[in-house]
Amino acid sequence: MRSHEGDVVLAGSRQGVGFAGALVEEVRACLWSLQIARRYGFARLVVEGDILSRYQKMLNKRINDNYVGYLIQDVLDSLGYFQFVSFFLSKGKGIN
Repeated sequence: MRSHEGDVVLAGSRQGVGFAGALVEEVRACLWSLQIARRYGFARLVVEGDILSRYQKMLNKRINDNYVGYLIQDVLDSLGYFQFVSFFLSKGKGIN
């Protein structure tokens, strides 16, 4: 995690069991990052990633009845703990 000035304020990694595909792993990473941000008291976040479909599903709140859908719902539920969250695509296009 970086500050608004770009300084690293927190770094970490997590080893999961197996690999479930790019979309699932991206959503898992997002959820874990939100949980850590909350634990350390961050209130305003910009979440960066590169899988457009995940962001579109979260923003449109179209949740599938499957594992990815449950993870996305957990991410959406986590957003309520923060004052501000913006999603930013790594390819240079921001989504609020």
